[in-house]
Amino acid sequence: MKFLKALAFVGVVLAVAGSLLADPIDPGVIFVKGGHGSTPITCDTNFPPCITPLNTEIDAEGLGNFVIDNQSGRTIIELDFYIPTVNFDQVFTAFSNLFETATIILDPSDSLTIVRFSDTGSGPDSTEIGPLGSCDDSCSLGFEAFGTVDVQALFGTPPAGDPPGLGNGVEGSLELQPNPPDVPEPGTFVMLFSAAGLLLGSRRLFARQTKG
Repeated sequence: MKFLKALAFVGVVLAVAGSLLADPIDPGVIFVKGGHGSTPITCDTNFPPCITPLNTEIDAEGLGNFVIDNQSGRTIIELDFYIPTVNFDQVFTAFSNLFETATIILDPSDSLTIVRFSDTGSGPDSTEIGPLGSCDDSCSLGFEAFGTVDVQALFGTPPAGDPPGLGNGVEGSLELQPNPPDVPEPGTFVMLFSAAGLLLGSRRLFARQTKG
């Protein structure tokens, strides 16, 4: 009987831990050097703006990976990504190791999150913007499923000694992903290990009582 009660308790603990694992996760926007299967940037002027549609859709989970290739013949010192967004009630973060500054601009009226990577400097940098409201279980996570991303490039000459931004002929990878990474919080691990320990201990106790 004690063993059955322990099993019931373990079930509750695992259910709670599972709910923590399934909690909504905040979208992160990361831009780093490298990639494969890219969209080329071939325009090379700041006026009119150099805007390039990326050739991959955001996936059904609101995540995605996009690679761009600077084939403009010039150095890109700023990139603005226009990302379709249906849910603004979540925390947004951005990070890059190619630019010093990451800026997030939320534009609910046009259903866009604009992420600007600028300033060639020491990098990497990150930034965070809180939600515009509260998000319940019905919120769409990440970004707009099957939406398409546009990128605007700004060209210039980095100051001497600074990292070169996205140089000519260099590829960069934009990743839309859960942030922080999709791993359990420490408290969740504690609950899972506690449940496993309780289950093992209860089985041993039940075995001794049966033998007795």
